[in-house]
Amino acid sequence: MWRALCVVMLSCALVEAAGGAVQNEDYASLTQRARADYRAGRFAAAEPALLEALRVIPDDNPGPRGDTLVELGYVYVNKDELVKAERVYVEALDIFKRLANPAKIARVLRDLGTIYSLQRRDDEALRILDKALKLSTSGPGKSDALAAQVLNSFGVVYYRQRKAAKAEKAFLQAWQMVSSSPPAGFDMAELLNNIGAVYHLKFEFRKAEDFLKQAVKTTEADFGATHPELSY
Repeated sequence: MWRALCVVMLSCALVEAAGGAVQNEDYASLTQRARADYRAGRFAAAEPALLEALRVIPDDNPGPRGDTLVELGYVYVNKDELVKAERVYVEALDIFKRLANPAKIARVLRDLGTIYSLQRRDDEALRILDKALKLSTSGPGKSDALAAQVLNSFGVVYYRQRKAAKAEKAFLQAWQMVSSSPPAGFDMAELLNNIGAVYHLKFEFRKAEDFLKQAVKTTEADFGATHPELSY
């Protein structure tokens, strides 16, 4: 339920980071290579390229450093190196706080919530996701797409706790925010699958079937009928 969402979130983060202000040719080539390796699933190859990119970023470019740390964090998540992922996310969070960038603060908080949930540190996950939700639903960091991602993350935590009613509420709130016009890069199939899983947990099998069928249809439309996610 959670891993596929991490991959999609990284693809969004890579697009955003590509617009960084660094002009260093070595940095650009390193990050491009890392992104190509990541998209191909070569996480071990992406890691050293990102580490080297961090080394060559000038000290007076904290924004791109924060973006690159986030990219490295997603690589660590996919390598199941969660302690390392947490460390780089915390460093990125500090940078974005100093830059007073609420949108990126919210995204990193959401990523940290992911880490804590994977580690079953549920109370910490819920606490930090609540901060992310507040930032993504009001003020300069407001974003329906991000708020829906955060709500989806809330739902995953509650689902793992077998708190079906709370998970259902969070997932449905996320779905209502984006169902009429899914944002670019948002994994609607993953969210639909999560809603279906909750209804299955609640023994509401007709509802579960409806949402799971929608998830299959969406995945087929986006990626084709042979996508690996459809084999589960």
